[in-house]
Amino acid sequence: MIRVLKLSGQELAAVAVGDVEDVGKLKRHLLSLYDLPVCMLQLVQDGCILGDAAVIDAPGAVQLVLVPVSGASQGEAAAALIRASAKGNVETVRLLLRAGANKDLENREGNTALIYACLRGHMEIVRMLLEAGADTELTNKIGDTALTLACAAGRVEIVRSLLDARADKELTGRFGDTALTCACRKGHVEIARILLESGADRKNEYGALVLAAGKGHLNVVHLLVKYSVNFQSDGKFSATALGHASESGQKKVVNMLLEADTNKDLTDASGNTALMCSSLEGQAEIVRVLLE
Repeated sequence: MIRVLKLSGQELAAVAVGDVEDVGKLKRHLLSLYDLPVCMLQLVQDGCILGDAAVIDAPGAVQLVLVPVSGASQGEAAAALIRASAKGNVETVRLLLRAGANKDLENREGNTALIYACLRGHMEIVRMLLEAGADTELTNKIGDTALTLACAAGRVEIVRSLLDARADKELTGRFGDTALTCACRKGHVEIARILLESGADRKNEYGALVLAAGKGHLNVVHLLVKYSVNFQSDGKFSATALGHASESGQKKVVNMLLEADTNKDLTDASGNTALMCSSLEGQAEIVRVLLE
């Protein structure tokens, strides 16, 4: 067997003699395993750098040295880091970061290695990127940040790590949604709680309450009411929290909001009250509750 070792002596790969004829093919084999740019791979044996044409015809060990990223390999290394972060390939990410790959380069969609790792839930890679100083506030082409995507995807521990790294809680993603709005829209109550406990702005989060109410996320609505997120806004929004819950048939949410003394006569931007919204949508049971 031909063993490929890291500088630490840890084995990265083992290949049967005969499966690879020369160093060039061994490098391509490593590429298939770890998606490392071939231009950065250097194999050393007994202190000598092996050329790509060097024949491998006997068992033994070779050491992999990842050549530090230079101008020529910067783009390839950064692209490989993004792919490895998206796929959850921890070892590749570790090797590329040590070689100096650009942590914050964006692909054509504007996604960085950190954004992909957060979206896909690769906690260890997120930790490595943050420790390496990855920028938490970069946005992709549609305005999403690592934090807004992690909140929408329900990645609790990743959200904690991003907040520990001082990610901005108030940056907005697509449609102007903050991290709290993204969590509430999807019903991720634990993430909403973490954001509120860490000081997320409650004054401008009426939209989060409206979305949670319309989706029937009872626990989220309860949390937002507990933290005194404004639920009495009138006329400024396309929907009120009570109106959206009413037209969507979310009886438990309607009852909760009424118990919290929500004004039943609040109107949305079209001048409709909750009663009018529920009537228009044929929500007879909600109509009865509102008329009580």
